[in-house]
Amino acid sequence: MGDIYFELASITLSSCLLLAIKDNMDCERARSRTLKRQYAYYTRLKYTLYDSLDSLFASFGLPHMAWNTLSSKESAEGQKTSYRNGSAHPTSSDTTAVAIANSRMILYEARSTIGNASYIDWGASEADDRAFDDALKALGQLEFASDNYDGSIFLSSVDMLIGSHLQILAGLRRPWNYPRDKARERLISKYLEAHAVKI
Repeated sequence: MGDIYFELASITLSSCLLLAIKDNMDCERARSRTLKRQYAYYTRLKYTLYDSLDSLFASFGLPHMAWNTLSSKESAEGQKTSYRNGSAHPTSSDTTAVAIANSRMILYEARSTIGNASYIDWGASEADDRAFDDALKALGQLEFASDNYDGSIFLSSVDMLIGSHLQILAGLRRPWNYPRDKARERLISKYLEAHAVKI
């Protein structure tokens, strides 16, 4: 009789464990799909943000940005310093107005896309969403500086734009900054390989 209870208990426990493992694997698959979409969007957005900023700054007569400006804090700081040491041209023109409007539209679209996509770890820092506010504020300041020929506001706006764009991208690429993600993946695989046979 005891053997029957033992068998029933074993079957029940095995079923529960299998369901738990399946649930865990489903979650991991969903996470993996989201990460693939997130990375694809990140690479597109990085190019789009770089291109819009570069065109915007060029419309004011600034040199083209280094291609890696939005890749790291160090690169961004290097570009900011380069612009601070250069000559600023806070002048208003049709070209600058179009470039500012284009940058604004790209930011609104990106904010909407990211907000609707439920990307992994986006919003883990308050700075993520605030970066959009900072970028839009900087565009408004840039408009003011160009209309009023104010060089100091112009340069601080350029600084804020580079910093806020860098933060937006940093928020999107956050999951790849976690070395434990890969370690966790390996541990789950090892566990399944070791225990699935026994079940």
